[in-house]
Amino acid sequence: MTETKFKLRNIFLLKIVLIFCLLPKAFSQDDKTKSEILKTGELIRSAFSKGDIEAIKSFHHPDVVKAL
Repeated sequence: MTETKFKLRNIFLLKIVLIFCLLPKAFSQDDKTKSEILKTGELIRSAFSKGDIEAIKSFHHPDVVKAL
């Protein structure tokens, strides 16, 4: 009985360790996605610096109200 509990605990701990090892890979971004995010950030900052309201609004859902 004690040996069975020991094995079950070890299996549970192994599962936990594997989950934490695999999580970063599951949520990591590929280079294409990362570059798209950075490019969009540049475009938004550029629009703000130029005061281009229409360009700023184009990056948001139409129902978003911007307080500029």
